[in-house]
Amino acid sequence: MDPILRVSSFTDIGGSWAEQSIDETYRFGIAGGYKDGSFQPNSQITREEAVKMINGMLYRGPLTGVEASYPDNRSGRWSFGHVEEATRTHTYKINEDGSETMIKYIPEDLW
Repeated sequence: MDPILRVSSFTDIGGSWAEQSIDETYRFGIAGGYKDGSFQPNSQITREEAVKMINGMLYRGPLTGVEASYPDNRSGRWSFGHVEEATRTHTYKINEDGSETMIKYIPEDLW
């Protein structure tokens, strides 16, 4: 994966033990920050944030054009497409913005 040519401008990572790692994950599009410009390096990572980062490491964009698989994953949430991407086996096409559109769902026998 080529790093995105951008530099983070998070307001709260200067001098943090994780500053360099945060900058690298941001450059590679794996992690982002909050709308207020912060990263919150000492906060716990939520399930939504973890799923987004794992998808990023696997070069997977958020899935679009699907309905919710889980009652607590609402379509208006920022993480909706990331959760759906991580929990559906499917063929897909990659859109210009890096998101994915599912072409075909592939059912799996889990048990």
